[in-house]
Amino acid sequence: MNYLKLISLTIALSISVSHSKAQTRKGDLIFNLGIGVLPTYFMDANQTVMLPIQAGIDYKLSDVFSIGIFTGYSAYNSLPVENRDGSVYTTANKSKMSGLKLGFNSTNLKKWELYGGFQFAYSMPDVEYTTLVPGEQRFPRPKIRKGLIYSGYLGATAFVSNRIGIFGEIGYGISLVNLGIKTKIISHKNMRCDNKRKSIGCY
Repeated sequence: MNYLKLISLTIALSISVSHSKAQTRKGDLIFNLGIGVLPTYFMDANQTVMLPIQAGIDYKLSDVFSIGIFTGYSAYNSLPVENRDGSVYTTANKSKMSGLKLGFNSTNLKKWELYGGFQFAYSMPDVEYTTLVPGEQRFPRPKIRKGLIYSGYLGATAFVSNRIGIFGEIGYGISLVNLGIKTKIISHKNMRCDNKRKSIGCY
């Protein structure tokens, strides 16, 4: 994943949506749950033990800007790897990731919302090696490093009701592509209705 290209697209999207009408509004609290359909380490000849899963909560600071937290988990085993000395090993990785998301949300489309932003996360991989054929060569250093990571992300949500939406998102994280569902825990519309004591026009 090219960070510069993704971040550039994110900035371009944030500029374009800043003058658009939002489907979610200031004060909304949104829960999202997604499944990774393209695991981050799929190119390393790995076998997925558990599809990546990620959950988070976003709060709309305004009609356009949001802030959120998220956490994710994935597990996979590598295919057998042979070293130059003839030794063979496999790896098992249980990876966790938690972090912060800053988003730009908006669209002019009636039932859709386009969004993008930046995420900052702490990656916590747990890598174990299993020797199949012993040898003198040591295990390689893991490609997956523990520590802080950052990236941009882009996504779209199709709202099937006032509260529920289906989303797709790309970005470097627990998965490169996530699909899932969003639901408004607290809605600006319901807040207005409570203030008006469910007057005509509120539902």
